[in-house]
Formats: sequence, structure tokens, C-alpha cells
Amino acid sequence: MAIVWQHFWLFLIVATLLGQFVCLRLWLSFFPAKRVKTTIKIGFLVLNLAWALTAYSLKYHGHMDGQLWAVVGRPAISWQLVSVLLTIPSAALFLLFLIFKFLNWLAVGAKKVDKKTTQNDSKSSESKPSQESNQESNQESSKTPTQEPGKLPNDLDRQKLKDLREVPSWSKTLGGEMGRREFLKKAGAAYLLTTTAVCGYGLTRQALTPAITTKYLTFDNLPTQLDGFRIVQISDIHLGLWSNQRELAGAFAKAASVKPDLVVLTGDLVDQDPEYSKLFYEPLEQFDSVPHGVHAILGNHDHYTGPATIASLLGQRLNMMVDDRIILPGAPITIVGLDDPGRRGAWLRKRGKNLDLDPDLLDFSRVLGPPFRAGDFNLLLNHRPDGYRQASREGFDLYLVGHTHGGQYQIPFFSQYNLASLFYKYSSGLYHDHPTWLNVSRGLGSVGLPFRLFAWPEIDLIVLKKA
Repeated sequence: MAIVWQHFWLFLIVATLLGQFVCLRLWLSFFPAKRVKTTIKIGFLVLNLAWALTAYSLKYHGHMDGQLWAVVGRPAISWQLVSVLLTIPSAALFLLFLIFKFLNWLAVGAKKVDKKTTQNDSKSSESKPSQESNQESNQESSKTPTQEPGKLPNDLDRQKLKDLREVPSWSKTLGGEMGRREFLKKAGAAYLLTTTAVCGYGLTRQALTPAITTKYLTFDNLPTQLDGFRIVQISDIHLGLWSNQRELAGAFAKAASVKPDLVVLTGDLVDQDPEYSKLFYEPLEQFDSVPHGVHAILGNHDHYTGPATIASLLGQRLNMMVDDRIILPGAPITIVGLDDPGRRGAWLRKRGKNLDLDPDLLDFSRVLGPPFRAGDFNLLLNHRPDGYRQASREGFDLYLVGHTHGGQYQIPFFSQYNLASLFYKYSSGLYHDHPTWLNVSRGLGSVGLPFRLFAWPEIDLIVLKKA
């Protein structure tokens, strides 16, 4: 694994080419017409040339702006990333091939043993001949037609012999007279088509306007004037690589339509180029009528991209909270916004034994000076779902985070069984394990592969209610 990580990009290219090779071979085998084969080959070539152009532009220009990105960049990179998935059919086919080889070896071995046993039995029976057995054998031989000496089998007999050689006994038990190569080809094609269909469906759903997820939270100590207070949480936008300004404007318009009192953005706002922060300016105008404005924090991808530039540019149009603490004018709400530590990953820590202990991972050193104002509703913004118990001990009423994308891929109807749950105990949705409410938003964007599966994009509308 160390070698893979040290040469990650080389490994990715090799895996991509392997997946495309398997894909190409399978598709070509199902289309005998030369024109169709030529068209498929040209399609593969064009997509890879588009990928080369995209990689060149990203390396020497640093970004893919305008129509070039929409027409060339996103499809090209999407194709390459999805191609990585196509290495799975090759591995699956190879594994099936080994399994079938092993089963065939067992079948042939059993046949040899059975033949040897038959020969031994025949020898022993020959050593003790009897008139009765000779008569029975003569009768059997008279019933069984024999081939005349020197007469070759006809074409039908040859085909039957060929089928018997190609189809081992175990394949008949799997459902028919199907040869090993044909079975592997059909299994690989079925997997390939399924993978392509799932990827296409996930890519389409990712591009659609996200749904509003409304969550009503009750609090015993909620100030009366905050009963019915509406907070919109938008997380993990990742503007730049997989999302553009038009999609951002559509999401903000939908969020503004629910008439929030407060809007918070919980990190991973910009990818690839910090100058993309300027693309927020026009969509943010839709929140001009929000009574308590828009507040945002940085995520790990913002740190990868350029945190100082992002904070400076976005700070011109909203309230950037980089380890900051404010009291909302006209509302008894204290908001604490933590900065993300950047490249520190949860996967680097052994979380299995200390999940319930929830160690002190959050750094409050610059934001928790004087005690909270009595009677305030205390809201904590952080990018990652860390330090839940720690947030409860510090007296926060509501803790809003993102980062996980809801796992980005999850089992249908079971939001807690997702990819992020391998690393985080709190991976998607609402939790009330401690006095503090915790909401882990699935967010808008995606990373890695440009699609989601059942962990669809969402905008969270949180309505505060007095118990």
C-alpha cells in the first residue's frame, strides 16, 4: 500500500487504462459490424484526448474556465474517474476465471478417479469370469450400436464431442450448456452495463437541484422569541471542479424560497482555484433579505485550495468565521465558527475504541474566553463531525457540521450505512446522543467520483421549537 500511495497518480493512470481496455474489449465483442467497432474505438480515443487536453490545461493554466470546462473538462475527467470503476469487472472476471478453473480441475480429477476405479473393477471381474456375466455382457453389447471400423463420425457427432469437451460437468449445474468463455463474457458485460447505468443515474441526480430537508428540533431552554426560528445549512459546495455558478445559483434560490432567518455555510466552499470565490457574489444576492445574514466557515478543501484568499474574497459578501465568536444583533443567539485544521484526516486516527469517549479534538482556545451569555441559544459551526461530546460539555445547544457528504454512497433507505460510517460514528443526519443536537449535512457537492448513490444532495432547513 505504501508504494501505491507514493505513486498514486501513476497507479491511477494504470488502473484507468486497464479498466478502459476491459471495457473496450467487452463492447467490441458484442458488435460484429466493423462500422460499429470503429465508432466505439473513435469514441474511446476522443474521450482520452479530451482528458489529455484537460490535464494539460489544468497543469499549465491552473484552471478550466468557461465553456471549455463544461464541454471538455467535466466529461473528460468524469470519464477517467468512472473508468477506474471498470477495473472492478476485470478483477471480478479474473476471480471468476480462477474459480471456474478450480472447479473444472476438481471435476476432471473426480472423473479420472472414477475412471481408474472402473478399470480396477473391470480387471477384477475379468480375473473371475462367469458364464452368466459373459452372457449379460453379450446381451448389452448387442443392444449398444457400434461404429463400423474405419468410419469417421459425422459433423453432428463432432459438434457433440466438442461441446462435451468445452462444457465441464459443473457448468451444467449452473444453469445450462454455456461455455466458460461465454459465461465470463456475459457476466462481465452485465457488470459493465450495471456499473455504467448506476454511474449515469448518480451523475444525473448529482446535477439536479438538491432537495430541502426540513428538521424540527425541540429545546427545553429555547428563548421564546426563537420559537419557529429557521436556519438554513448549506455544506460542501465544492464550487469549481464538479459544480458551477449556475448550479450554485439554483441551490441558493431554492434555499432562499423557504424564507430562512439565518443561513450558514459549513465548509468546503471552493475547489481548485481560490478565485472561484468570486462566483459566489451573484448567487449570494438571493440572501439579501435574510434577517440575520449569511455566516460561513472553512473546510479542509478550502485549505487545500487557498484559505487566506477564499476567506478574504468571501468575506466581502458574507461573514467569514475563522475561529470566531459573535452574538447576533437583535436575537439571543451566540455563534461560534471553528476553522478546519486542513489536511488532518479522521482516517489517520484509530477511532474504533474512542468513538463513544469522543476525545477533545476541537480547539476552542481562541473562541471560548468569557462564559456564554445567560439565556442565549448557542450555535457551533464546524466542518467535520468531531468532538460531539466536547461540544455538549461546552454548553452548545446545536452543532452543525458537514464534510461526510452523507458517505456520498449509501445503502438505500439506511442512511447510517454509508461509506463515511467506516470513519465516523456520526456520518449523516440528526443525532441527539448528548444534550446537544448534532446535524451532519449531506451537502451539495461531491469529491472523487462525480456522482452520488442514494446519499443525494440536500439543503438542511432546521426549525427551532420550544418544548
